[in-house]
Amino acid sequence: GPGEREGEKSHGPPDPAPEPSPTPTRMLDDAAIAELQGLSGIRYVLPNFSFSSYVRFEGRTRRAFIGGAPQSIEYNPRFKKFLAGHHFTGAAAREVVVTERFISWVRSKNKPNGNRRRRPGGPFQMAPTRSEEERAREASGILGKEVVLLNPREQDAPPSAVFGIPIIDASTSENGDFASEFGAQYEELVYRVVGVLKAEDGFDINNFMETDMFIPLDQAKEFRDANRDPMSRIGEFLAGDTGYQNAELPVIDVAQVESVKQEIKKRGYRAWSFSNQVD
Repeated sequence: GPGEREGEKSHGPPDPAPEPSPTPTRMLDDAAIAELQGLSGIRYVLPNFSFSSYVRFEGRTRRAFIGGAPQSIEYNPRFKKFLAGHHFTGAAAREVVVTERFISWVRSKNKPNGNRRRRPGGPFQMAPTRSEEERAREASGILGKEVVLLNPREQDAPPSAVFGIPIIDASTSENGDFASEFGAQYEELVYRVVGVLKAEDGFDINNFMETDMFIPLDQAKEFRDANRDPMSRIGEFLAGDTGYQNAELPVIDVAQVESVKQEIKKRGYRAWSFSNQVD
């Protein structure tokens, strides 16, 4: 400081030690999911992810958000309340469970500016105002109907593509008639609706991940890879597999939440909890 001679020590407080660099978060890939399966005190480890893909339903083509679901749903809060139908009959079944909000959204008319209404974002939603009997009747009416997933074929990028991903103007295919130039670019995968998940008032866990429908988990993983958006493909090219968005690990005993969370963090992953969640 001022007045100090060269070589003389300052009597002020010592400089603080530099903070250690934070440990990089580990990637949440299939190897990580397998590792976390070994933790004690948890029921299962489920990777959460959704991807957008063109789907055709009732003659209308929309870009919807699709998630993967396991065959066993005994402890999974997403599948506790079906408005109609049931869960998949098998992991290899070409079956789909849709949300109640997907039905109203895909059947909605265009706004004056031509954009179709998308449900408000976020997990907190108002429940539909119609009676539950009306809603159940509508949901039952779509059981067995087809949902066609449009999966990009492996091919060179056509002129109407971005980073090799074909662009479809869904407004030209309101009645399901794709232009011939796109027909060769997409493989049609037909699924049958077997269940409709009830829209909840307040916190709706399916809106937390903005998911319109669920297909069996392993099938969803394959389709996610085929439907990655341009930025995800660039990231994968530069850094390799980018892993999952997050995963859920329900504990057997709520008293174990904190200890499980700390164990996850020790292994190099971020962790948080719905400690006040009520089934």
